[in-house]
Amino acid sequence: MKKLIASIVLIVLLLSQAAFAASPEEELKVLKQSLAGEIGNQAIGSCQSALVPVYDLELIEFLKFLDLNFQNKSATDSLTNTAIARYKDYKLNIQRYFRDLQPGITTGGGESSLNTTEINAYQSCSKITNSYLSLGKTRMIEHIKNTNAQKRTTVMLEKYKAINSELRDLNLHIAKMYGLFMTFKSKLPGFLQECITI
Repeated sequence: MKKLIASIVLIVLLLSQAAFAASPEEELKVLKQSLAGEIGNQAIGSCQSALVPVYDLELIEFLKFLDLNFQNKSATDSLTNTAIARYKDYKLNIQRYFRDLQPGITTGGGESSLNTTEINAYQSCSKITNSYLSLGKTRMIEHIKNTNAQKRTTVMLEKYKAINSELRDLNLHIAKMYGLFMTFKSKLPGFLQECITI
């Protein structure tokens, strides 16, 4: 509990100091580095309180990257490849933070063994890690699908506009031909009467 309060105080202090930083990205980077440095120093029983803030910051950065990446007008394949490469980095960072956990070892009877509560805490932290990885992957796949659908829709709209333009031109040509035909029809009876009567 004391470590949790200390980490909250540390976060507040870092945020107040980071307010003088040049950009929000720098603030997040400083905050993430300080929180990541604390992971190895905390007991494994409090791994959730140590990992979740860092995981949240990594996830925020990854989601922000996805939003910016898929707003780009580049080809979907290149955007997808860039997103997958960035997801690899996200996954490696999350896994690195999880590896930084230091389980406490108790000695009993000359042999070292892990405490049952530490094992349970480690397993629950493993589940949290997997859920953050799954969430990042799911969001990336959603962006890829949405971008593909939007670009297909855009292509179809452009094709329909081109077809519409061609049909408009065809309609105009037909209307001109009809006008010429009607002009010819109105002049034809007079021409025939003059030819027959003479």
